[in-house]
Amino acid sequence: MLKDIYVRLQKVHRLPLLDVLDREFQLSAVEEEDFPLRRILARMGETLQDASDVLHVILQPDTGSLMELCECRCFSETDKNEAFELFRRLMRLVRAITESNFLLTDENDASTVRLVAKDWPELRKAMFPLVAKMKECWHRPVSSRAVLEYMG
Repeated sequence: MLKDIYVRLQKVHRLPLLDVLDREFQLSAVEEEDFPLRRILARMGETLQDASDVLHVILQPDTGSLMELCECRCFSETDKNEAFELFRRLMRLVRAITESNFLLTDENDASTVRLVAKDWPELRKAMFPLVAKMKECWHRPVSSRAVLEYMG
């Protein structure tokens, strides 16, 4: 996305700094110039979807996925409650983007960009311990019984 297009939108809609959004949502990967606010929301939505996928492993693992079954066993009920609270906050942002996709107004798009840009950094930081725990889970041995039960 061309910086000058964003700078113009930033002035009109009181949007966050482009560098901040680019760091969080990799906006420099957006090449199309038409409907720039919608393109930004689409990139934001992709990032939020990635976070949602992580939380799904903890909250509702796919029983057909050995990876998910192994990772979810590392989380306590307290962890799962925290994950659900993050999921609830995340879904509020996802649905704001969905709503914006239906309203199709620059004003609402800009408002949603501001909302996601404001709330996402805190959510990302809060998710880090869960992701670290997922990674750490793979340092623990997985019983052959669990693997055999999965394999049938």
